[in-house]
Amino acid sequence: MRLAVLHLSLTGFWNICLRNLHAQGDVSIFVSHHRIDPNTPFDSGMFSWIDDRYDWDQTPDADHLLDRLRAFQPDVLLIFGWHVPAYRRVGRAMKGKSKRVLFFDNPWRGTAKQWLGVITSRVHVLPIADYAWIPGNRQHEFARRLGFRESQIMEGSLSGDSVLFSSVPKMRGELAQRPRTFLFIGRFVKSKGISVLLSGYATYRSRCENNPWPLICVGAGPMANEVTSCEGVVSRGFLQPEELARAMAQVSVFVLPSLFEPWGVVVNEAASAGMPMIVSDAVGSHVHLVQSGSNGYIVETGSAESLSEAMLRFHQMDDAALSEMGKASEQLAKQYTPERWAATLRQIASGANSLEKEAPQPSLVP
Repeated sequence: MRLAVLHLSLTGFWNICLRNLHAQGDVSIFVSHHRIDPNTPFDSGMFSWIDDRYDWDQTPDADHLLDRLRAFQPDVLLIFGWHVPAYRRVGRAMKGKSKRVLFFDNPWRGTAKQWLGVITSRVHVLPIADYAWIPGNRQHEFARRLGFRESQIMEGSLSGDSVLFSSVPKMRGELAQRPRTFLFIGRFVKSKGISVLLSGYATYRSRCENNPWPLICVGAGPMANEVTSCEGVVSRGFLQPEELARAMAQVSVFVLPSLFEPWGVVVNEAASAGMPMIVSDAVGSHVHLVQSGSNGYIVETGSAESLSEAMLRFHQMDDAALSEMGKASEQLAKQYTPERWAATLRQIASGANSLEKEAPQPSLVP
């Protein structure tokens, strides 16, 4: 199989999924992508194995990209969203030459922008793709409204590095005692709920009668100074995947209070690492990966009070309860692995989900 990926910025979890597919021995991969995002500076060396790459700064050159793809002759073309004009042009040009798969992770929220996408789908979306590949059920409604039929919609498009992060429980088990620490992982930006995180954590500390847990923050971004200025908070900066796994072994509870989070692969990674968790109801993957009272708590988006209460509940748990929650997370994480990701892509490539003959029509039904 020859796979071409029209990406935005490469990340560690996409690297592991693509690499897993490539390691099967019968796959060649071409990737077009934006240069490394300064807020997520993954080591560029981790992508050096890719057979063929085209990296761009401001916008990809459609003519150059088409020439490269025609030479590569992909069986499958995976396109990330429809907002890059060059990628839309390439999608149209490759009709009948590749199975064209559109990836997006935005859930349906009924915003004006999304309604515009639905209305213009016949022009900008449906002509560039034969399939929609989405993370989970929160995105399914959006795909349907864009005009993709059920036979054209596939789930499971995101996965963390299950091999790396599933090694964390063993590392944690080798410690003399279970660490009692909270961990946030993400960009230090408003949409990740940084202000809510810091406010909720401060409230938790003020209500904690003894030995409040530290909060470790892993990431980078424009709100870094706010993170480092709060009592009890330790900033570790951005960590490469292997470093992140070691950091996870030193903590107990993962926290992600995002204001907007279409999916959140980091939740998958934290679950694989056997971590109980607190996530906001804006985090798309919570539907599949967090069960309140079983492996964590789902809190109200934007509510520092709700977050502090969940932190206090964890603070009052003994090690046995924390361990049971961690084991529940590990089980839920098994829904999403690079192996299943690769198998789904092969299913699309084989035509197992064959398209219906009629052209798909967008639905405008609320």
